[in-house]
Amino acid sequence: MLGGRAGIRGLSTHNLDAFVTVEHTPACSFSAAITAHLPPDPAPWSVLSSHRHSCNLINQHGNLLALVTPTHGNGPFHVVTPLATLPELSPHTAVHVGAMMIQLPAFRIDLRGTPPWSPQLACLHTQEQTVGSVHRCCHILCEVMSHQPSPLVACGPNTPSAALARLAQPALVALHTGLIAGDLAQIAHAARRLAGLGPGLTPAGDDFLVGWMAALWLAGTWIGLEPGTICAAVGATAAPHTTRLSAAWLTHAAAGRFGEAWHTLAAALAHGSLNAIQSGLLRIRDTGVTSGRDALAGFQHALVILRNGSYFEARSFAGSETATPRRLAAAAPGAPSAALHAGTTRQCAPG
Repeated sequence: MLGGRAGIRGLSTHNLDAFVTVEHTPACSFSAAITAHLPPDPAPWSVLSSHRHSCNLINQHGNLLALVTPTHGNGPFHVVTPLATLPELSPHTAVHVGAMMIQLPAFRIDLRGTPPWSPQLACLHTQEQTVGSVHRCCHILCEVMSHQPSPLVACGPNTPSAALARLAQPALVALHTGLIAGDLAQIAHAARRLAGLGPGLTPAGDDFLVGWMAALWLAGTWIGLEPGTICAAVGATAAPHTTRLSAAWLTHAAAGRFGEAWHTLAAALAHGSLNAIQSGLLRIRDTGVTSGRDALAGFQHALVILRNGSYFEARSFAGSETATPRRLAAAAPGAPSAALHAGTTRQCAPG
């Protein structure tokens, strides 16, 4: 016992018993963003939800950390374990986090010696690269989304998600017109209407907003927008009105932090390979039951505006100042409909 305790340096004596363990498991990787929430000494965290490939933990301050298998891969608040599946944990399971370790009843995940992974999404490098990538991606998106659209934008009164799409429609139109007009208040209002919309731990409306923000972080700077200002407003407005897990994804996305699949897509867009772009989009689309499709619908929604709206003056969206479009082109809405937001011929037409 003394030898085991001595091997854990920097822990106060009264907290050492929290790290008595059966099995020691080094982490494969972990997000650099979680280090700010790891206390120097082990502290109790609660189990928010437990699944075969993910276990979401939360502390008293509302910060989330997710233990995941390699199936899920890196994410903005993930710790990737080498385990094929995770044990099922009840909400009353004793979990301690601290000193770069996570202690569960049967094993310990050790972060020491594992280099952190950065979840910060890199924007496209040049204006020319951005314009070309946006055009290529818009066309490929239409193919990727045509047979498996998001429930938020599925057309037709007899589709299973018709009611959800009707609820989302006014917010999607407001996002469309708000981004074109540079109206931050309208964008925030639309985000509030989408927040928590739909069933599940990460509702469809939230997934849509995550994808929408990803498009702005990737391409917005070179188009002349300020993604930080816009996304901060979206995250701050939407996060308090949804589940705690979904709020974590929204908060990280607002700061430009995304899961590994988005980084793969960003690298493909920077390289310009059509096959790599398609592969990256498919990887996102196939995430979860509908989460990936919902996120790609949001990505497509914003990307089409950036493509058709050409360039925007780089003014702040805050306060009374707004970003004014230099050329609206085809982005100016006529009679807004779900066709503006699905993979339709209007979006797929050459810009």
